[in-house]
Amino acid sequence: MNKALNFGVPNVWLAGMALGALGCLAGIVYALTKTQLDAGTLTVLIGAPGVLAVALLAYRGQRRRVEYTEQGVAEINRALVKIAEGDLTVRVPEDNSVTRDIAREINASTQRQRELIRNIKTPFKVSTEGITKIGGIAEGQVEKGRELTRSVVESTTAATEMVRTSEEIKRSTAEAARTSERNRQRVAQGYELTKDMSKASADVRESVQETSKSAKRQGELIQSVTAAAEYIQALNTKISVVAINTRIEAEKAGEHGRPFLGIAEAIGDLMREAEEEGRKIISQVRMLQNLSADNLSSMENTVGTVVTILEYIDRLDSSLEEINAGSSAITKIITSVDDAAGQSATTARHMNSSMDAIRERNLDISEYSESTLVGVSSLTASMREVAESLSQFRIEEITESERTLAAIEDLKKIQGAKKVYREEEMTALEQGKVARVSV
Repeated sequence: MNKALNFGVPNVWLAGMALGALGCLAGIVYALTKTQLDAGTLTVLIGAPGVLAVALLAYRGQRRRVEYTEQGVAEINRALVKIAEGDLTVRVPEDNSVTRDIAREINASTQRQRELIRNIKTPFKVSTEGITKIGGIAEGQVEKGRELTRSVVESTTAATEMVRTSEEIKRSTAEAARTSERNRQRVAQGYELTKDMSKASADVRESVQETSKSAKRQGELIQSVTAAAEYIQALNTKISVVAINTRIEAEKAGEHGRPFLGIAEAIGDLMREAEEEGRKIISQVRMLQNLSADNLSSMENTVGTVVTILEYIDRLDSSLEEINAGSSAITKIITSVDDAAGQSATTARHMNSSMDAIRERNLDISEYSESTLVGVSSLTASMREVAESLSQFRIEEITESERTLAAIEDLKKIQGAKKVYREEEMTALEQGKVARVSV
């Protein structure tokens, strides 16, 4: 920034120099009154103090210009060190006319980096909520599987009792009526159990469908995160181009551009670090995509299993209806009790086989539910790793209007990345280098 005139030691020195020049002039005038000098000697005596004063003033202005340029370069270097440490909230002052354009480019780049990191964190937050929801649904599936197992065990017990009752009917016709009534009650109980199993299976199917929807939504969110990560890589490439252009311009300037070589190298180091982190993020996101696909496949298998269970429940309902018809026939016709008892025993055995099949399918559902829980745990761990990778970047909250302006400014700076200096700024840089060499 331009400094105001400071009445200190340098200005006292200038005042003394001016008084000395005036004393010299007074001595010259006095000598002229006492002696006779030619025109050349007179010119030298009068012009020498003036030339000396002008030279000293020019040196003073040049020195102030060099200090002004070095101050701007130091501010940029401090900002780049903080950016390399992951602090994206730093802002380079833009009030130095020599380094203003570079400061604006750095500020626009860090602003865009903050916005991109913020765009990555938002889908990850939504993904975390989706994963939590999937975990709750998986736990619900496990609970439904337990309920279904209890229903199957109770139905199996009822079927075993029905077989034993049918054998007793065949051995004793005297107790056929009582056994038939008891058998009818068992059938009614089994029918209620099949209703419960049907309801539990329907709940499991709805839970699986909801889980499948959540998994698809998670896949879409992961694709959004992948696109954002790839865009970060593209932006890093563009910023690398800016750094290369800055280095080229600095090398063209020779000794005068050496301060900017450090800037270009710092930007290049920062971009390499950002590219490495971007590759890690893309790798982890692809891992999330694979896990999401595995979970979706598991959900589809679970849906098929639930459909099979519903088919077995329908068959079980048919079996119970047949048992009920056989029990009614035993009550009406004692003479046909042997045939009815045999039919009842056969149907009960068939129901027992169906229960065994349902139990096996329920074990499959339990395995799928456990697989889902394992997948959810893996997803949670992966999301935590990605969140830790992103947490190393420090960003600040900004308004929507500031985000829009930053995006527009960033695009403009990327399109016109080449630095163009004014004539007086180039002169100041050249004079600054000459002054440092001479000192």
